[in-house]
Parts: sequence; structure tokens; C-alpha cells
Amino acid sequence: MYVNNYGFIDKRGRLLSLHQLRIDEPEDCERTVVRGSRDFGKRGDLFEVGNIELRDNQIGAYATTAGRERYTVGFMYDVPWYKRILIRLKIRWKPDYQ
Repeated sequence: MYVNNYGFIDKRGRLLSLHQLRIDEPEDCERTVVRGSRDFGKRGDLFEVGNIELRDNQIGAYATTAGRERYTVGFMYDVPWYKRILIRLKIRWKPDYQ
């Protein structure tokens, strides 16, 4: 399984693709720590991204694997349930990127 796209979600439901950010603005990602591989060979493989400074407050994270169109989404504990549903629907219908 290969992680195709991953990143964060801001308060307005916009996605910030870390993979695309690294391509577009490499100087912003110089200090970013990436541990592991985006290619998961077996159960329990690990992929971590750390030490990122973002300008907007992020309320969740997302990822998708190659061959899949739907995103796996997770939110911070203090995001209300109704906002989670609205953001999930927004991402499913038409994702908007930061």
C-alpha cells in the first residue's frame, strides 16, 4: 500500500497537502522531519511527519492511498460532531486546497 497524498485540514475544511507543499515550496520544508516510507509493505509499518510550522490553525489530518479516491480523515478531540460531518461532506464532494 502506498500513501499517495497526506496533510492537514484547517478550520474552513481546506486541505493542506504536505506532499504538494514540499514540491511547490521546498525552502519551507527544509526542517521537516520525515520518518519511515510512504510505501507500506506489511502491517505495522510507520510513517511520521514532524517539525512543521503552519500559518493557520489545523483541526485535523487526512491521507489517501494510491488507487483510492476517498480520504481517511481524523480530527482533534475538541472539534464538534456537526463540524466533522460538514467537513467530511465538503471533502468528499469537492476538496478545496489551501
